Amino acid sequence: MEEVERRRPSRVGRYSAIAGDLYGITFDVETNAAWADFIHLTQIMDAALDDTPGWLNEQESEELLKKYIDPQFLEAEFPSLAPSHNPEHYDRLKTMAQRLMRLNRYIKQTSSHERYVSLKQLEGRCYAQMILACCSQDIMAQANYQKFANDFIKLGEAGILFDTLIDNSRDFRRGETQVKLSLQERFRLIGRSAIIMKGVYPKLIRPKPLVILLATSVKVALDRTK
Repeated sequence: MEEVERRRPSRVGRYSAIAGDLYGITFDVETNAAWADFIHLTQIMDAALDDTPGWLNEQESEELLKKYIDPQFLEAEFPSLAPSHNPEHYDRLKTMAQRLMRLNRYIKQTSSHERYVSLKQLEGRCYAQMILACCSQDIMAQANYQKFANDFIKLGEAGILFDTLIDNSRDFRRGETQVKLSLQERFRLIGRSAIIMKGVYPKLIRPKPLVILLATSVKVALDRTK
């Protein structure tokens, strides 16, 4: 746990800074602890999947799932997500974890390039939707929330496609996926990301959000090479 915690990039402050700068969405950490905890927990689970050699069978997926949604673990590490604090958030956590584990198995087993990329995009959308589900009512009531939420989902989809460019060669070499993307397919992946982000780019290509995103991307890339 400590090793994974040390390695994972903390994106909570960065996401919040972009939301505040571009959409005027104010995040009060005191009332939105679940937002921060959920991002942290998904990153820890993602790192655990990265550290697991080969694809997970059903039993291994269940074991990993039980570990990270165990009420005692959450009470100790992420109390705002524990069922005793908010049963609704806990149910969302279980749903997210089950979907991500299922997607992870499909991604590692597929031999279709198109299905591989589509599943990765769905994985990014799943992450973003579940993180947004932990926003409190005061955030959802803010004027630009819906626009922020729509763009955040696009950012999740496009972001994980860029992660795929970094991960694919390594995962193929380690036998964790049957798909090896060719140079042409990598360019198509970049194009697909660009199409998803078309309406968001004008907002992001400003000094502050651009620096935040670049810093996040570099940190993620460095962490994945360890």
